[in-house]
Amino acid sequence: MKSILVLLMLSACIFSCKEDEPESALKGCCGNDAIDADVGNGHIYVPNIFTPNGDGLNDYLMVCGDSIDLLVEFEIRNKSGKVVFESFGPEPCVPAAGWDGKVDGVVVEGLYDVLVSVLAEDGTSHTLHGKVCNFPCDGENVTEQVPGANCQFPSQLDNGYYCPTCPSGEGDECYK
Repeated sequence: MKSILVLLMLSACIFSCKEDEPESALKGCCGNDAIDADVGNGHIYVPNIFTPNGDGLNDYLMVCGDSIDLLVEFEIRNKSGKVVFESFGPEPCVPAAGWDGKVDGVVVEGLYDVLVSVLAEDGTSHTLHGKVCNFPCDGENVTEQVPGANCQFPSQLDNGYYCPTCPSGEGDECYK
């Protein structure tokens, strides 16, 4: 009888203790496709993950493309819908024109909404939506790993297009 009671208590904790844990800010990281789309005669690419940890690699989220005349707007919102970054008319593929992952001056990891409005050289305009994972993994103080499958980084770029064979430059210690 005593062993049944212990088993029931353990079962209750297994199913309910996990519910008490806060949800991961990185839940869904790389679970969404990157923005990788044709717009008229142009093409636009915004990765679905970046790592703003100051190592000089994948530190900025930026909009890249080919045959894009104007990036009209680039906007990032947190999970509650607050705009944490916006830029009007930024230069494509320029790190300084991108988002450094900071919210109110501090890098805040998590999943964010992305909005990009573009005008292609042929006059076609389009607004694209996606999600990006701000994951400042530095390889040393890893508190959480994210699934590496489907992660598309800023460094995996070739003439404005995503390059699946280009290395991300990120180490395996941050990814499952």
